[in-house]
Amino acid sequence: MTLDQVAEHLDCSYATVLLRVMRDGLLPFRLDTAGDRWRVRRSDLEQWIAERKVQPAGRPKTRKQKLAAKEPVRRKGRSRK
Repeated sequence: MTLDQVAEHLDCSYATVLLRVMRDGLLPFRLDTAGDRWRVRRSDLEQWIAERKVQPAGRPKTRKQKLAAKEPVRRKGRSRK
């Protein structure tokens, strides 16, 4: 895939793809040494995407929800009456 095709596949700009190549380990290869034609293997792109896939956060939990999700702490030596 050309870098333009990668940008279209990722729904981002060409400049963003270049940043991902330089900073985030997306590995292109040069098609020829004389030109400036770079390509990315689809399998490499899919693996790169899978390694960076993040689940959506959803709504942030309130302090009450976080405390309710935790198991109650039982202290030794104390009995509840």
